[in-house]
Amino acid sequence: MRLYAAGVVNRDVEQIIFTNVRTPDEREGDLTAQIAANRVAERRLREIVTKVAEALGASAQVDYMRGYPATVNSAREAAFAASVGERIFGKGNVITDPTPTMGGEDFSYMRAERPGAYVWLGQGGGPGGCFLHNPNFDFNDEVIPLGAGYLAALVEHALPLGEDK
Repeated sequence: MRLYAAGVVNRDVEQIIFTNVRTPDEREGDLTAQIAANRVAERRLREIVTKVAEALGASAQVDYMRGYPATVNSAREAAFAASVGERIFGKGNVITDPTPTMGGEDFSYMRAERPGAYVWLGQGGGPGGCFLHNPNFDFNDEVIPLGAGYLAALVEHALPLGEDK
């Protein structure tokens, strides 16, 4: 199916795109709603494909493969994780608006149920610039204390001990 046909927008295709694509300004939305929107998109895609095929005197079968839902941080937890990161690593070393990736992550299912933030601890690419899930990837052991310190700082700032509340 095409978004444009003879210069006219196909509103059904447009709706599928708007249902599934999140722009940076919309990333703070409820992940549960995003997952539900994906299910609506799947249902609508099946309906559209079936009806278009029927209108053309044919039949169609949709094999829709579900993958991981998008991993989207909740706003409050992302801000907290970034503020702690800025205290530990310096403001210039914390990226709060990374380029979205197509990688899947189990954490997305947890985020569908609870607020949270998924963070990347930059550790540089391996030789030749390769990253995780590459057979040439070589973990940079020098970041272990940085990561452990960051996790400890998250706990210390979230659960301060000995302070009156």
